[in-house]
Amino acid sequence: MHSISNLLESYILLAIGIFIAYPISITFWNLFAHKFFCQDRFEIQNIHQSNVDIPRFGGLMIILTLVSFNITHQPPIELSLINNLIIFSLPMILVAISEDFFYNISPFMRLLFSFLSIILFFIFFDFSYPVIEIPFMHDILNNSEMKYVLFTLSLVALINGMNVIDGANGLAPMTALASLIALGYLAYLNSDYEITLTTLIIAFSIIVMLIFNYPWGKIFLGDTGAYFLGWCIGLLVIIFYGRNDQLPTWSACLLIFYPSIEIIFSFCRKLCSGNSPFRSDNNHLHLRIYFILEKKINNKLLANNLLMPLLFIIWMLPPIVCVFIFNDLYLIIISLISFTALYFLIYGLTFINFSKDIIKK
Repeated sequence: MHSISNLLESYILLAIGIFIAYPISITFWNLFAHKFFCQDRFEIQNIHQSNVDIPRFGGLMIILTLVSFNITHQPPIELSLINNLIIFSLPMILVAISEDFFYNISPFMRLLFSFLSIILFFIFFDFSYPVIEIPFMHDILNNSEMKYVLFTLSLVALINGMNVIDGANGLAPMTALASLIALGYLAYLNSDYEITLTTLIIAFSIIVMLIFNYPWGKIFLGDTGAYFLGWCIGLLVIIFYGRNDQLPTWSACLLIFYPSIEIIFSFCRKLCSGNSPFRSDNNHLHLRIYFILEKKINNKLLANNLLMPLLFIIWMLPPIVCVFIFNDLYLIIISLISFTALYFLIYGLTFINFSKDIIKK
């Protein structure tokens, strides 16, 4: 553990250097980006004060921070996992970077390259898969072919779930932080120091970016950041529970609760309403709450910044609860049901609010 503490100290020093690079990059963007990149684009999910001049390379900066650390330090075995997370994410990340700078990649292509990164990781990275604990379906779900399909679809869902909630300042980064810190602590309790160190290193990268994202909104994660964080969290959760098969795997659902329920509910909601599940809309929970707040206080930036703290009950509490009950299957199931009910209760309250507005009009 002494070597781990030395690595973290070195990483903090590097993070300070990266911290200085952020304002320089943002200034360069504001001065010259209009000459090279597409900046003006209408998006139905945009809730910021301006559609232009806000850089979307926060995720790229997070990845560069991790790469810089690996270049400037001879990584021990505990950091080899970070290298693999970066390398195998490249097909997905490269198209996401292109989308962030040029808005030229279709949702289908981004989805396709997400599948490609996941499949390559599963083929070439050797690790044990968790046991899926669903009554009466245990044998079917845990055979090799079905397991690959299920975990591939789950990872794609989580990656896109992180992208869905990346609409408000601080919301997606803080959600990722909560998941990573909780997972890192669970790994520490179970003497899995590789996962512990990996989660801490990624968490530090997010914190540096978050300083410029919340509350001023000077930089966004972009598709690159949302995809990469969803990718890292999902794979680390799978690897951790595969290594620690004595733990109930249902507790993993608490670690990734918010982005998972958001993407699942969004998919079902769009299908039921006759819309394409791959088409963007502004009916996600954080967007509905934003519209209510913005109408009441008439301040876009303040309404945007209030979303992350107001929604802490569904992005922060599930991972925190997981840390205390990760060994108790019954409490895990009760917690999942409770948080799901809470999500739908909050969503229902926004529906009632919009209905009242329609009646008044």
